[in-house]
Order: sequence, then structure tokens, then C-alpha cells
Amino acid sequence: QSLIFMPGFSTRSFVTEVSGRGVGLDVVRANVERLKGNITIDSESGRGCRIRIELGSTLSTTHVLLIELDKIPYAIPVEYVQSTCTIEPDDIFLMENRETILVGERPVSLARLADLLELPIENGGLEDRRYLSCVILRVDNEQLVIVVDRLIEEQDTLLKPQSKLLRRVRNVSGATILGTGEVCMVLHPPDLIESVRGSSINRHAAPMPTVSDRKQRI
Repeated sequence: QSLIFMPGFSTRSFVTEVSGRGVGLDVVRANVERLKGNITIDSESGRGCRIRIELGSTLSTTHVLLIELDKIPYAIPVEYVQSTCTIEPDDIFLMENRETILVGERPVSLARLADLLELPIENGGLEDRRYLSCVILRVDNEQLVIVVDRLIEEQDTLLKPQSKLLRRVRNVSGATILGTGEVCMVLHPPDLIESVRGSSINRHAAPMPTVSDRKQRI
């Protein structure tokens, strides 16, 4: 059922001037996600199909969970946060070549947020820490556990959408300004889950390239 929202998918056997190119429902999903909503399908053969679109009652402010990664704050919309927890490295095991922990009795994939954002690891690997702060994300029926450096607090923020130049930066839905004046990036959990599903995460990110002393120009 999720396949019909993919770009290029069409049920037509030939292309005409107005149909058959697979453009339509992928645009719907993109705009629903841009408004921080969800779209789901209930279908029963021979009876019909129901498409349900859920949007927040207000789009001006967003309740977020602030987390910290390498001393930099990031925000996660709480509608995608199932819960938070603290685990030990020994709680992690491999399943289908992916790091996994048990949430209740259900195995859920685990990923380090620094790997998902392709950031350099400054404080060593997961095995070097006694306790790990985790956020359990839930998007529809999919779950993902991400490891962060620290959980800060929940608060209401004004979400500022990205400019046209940066509109589809992966894993990021916008930015907000904290009470301290810091600019804080707001993460997009559906992209984080897609990143884990679509590729194997490099557990040891490559070091950032050194920047020369030559003056940079754009």
C-alpha cells in the first residue's frame, strides 16, 4: 500500500498527456509530511479504500524534545517520540546485521544519530560509554531507536521552514531559535527511518576533511 506514494509508480499500462507518469500521490505525501502530518491507507479487497490524512490542530508552534549531540542541540517533534530510555551497551545485539535492542518484547533497530546525520564521532564508539541515552521514534507502525549524547527537555517552539535553496535537505524539516538565541535544527524522523531502511549506516563516520587556510568564496 505504501508503494502507491512512491514517485514514478503508476497503474496505467501506457502514458498519455495527462496520466501514466506516476505523479500524484507522491506529491500528496510530500506536502502532508511538510505540514508534519501522517497519511495512512485502509483497504479491503472488493469493498473499497480509505485514505486518512492527519494534521496537527496548529501549524504555527511545535512541541519538541531537545536533545544534544556533540554539545549541539537538536529538536525532535514529540508527535514522533514514543518514549525515551537509558540502556547499557550490553543491551545491544545484532539482528540481520543491524544493531538492535528490545523495546518491551519487540526487537527494534538502533542507530547512532551522529551516523544518520553523517557527523564525525568525537567521543568514541557506543562501547566506550557506560550508559546510552536513547529516543524511541515511531512513524506509523515503524520504530527506530536513536542514540544521542544527552536528553535536555521538552518545549514549544516556532518552526521556521527551510528556504527554497535548502527545502529538501535530508533528515531536517526546518529550524527554530531557542531561548538562548541558538539556532536549532528540527529533525525529520520519517527521513531518519528511511535512512536506516535504505542503506547500511557506517558505524564509524569518516573524519571531516581539513579546511585550508585559503579564504573561501561562494
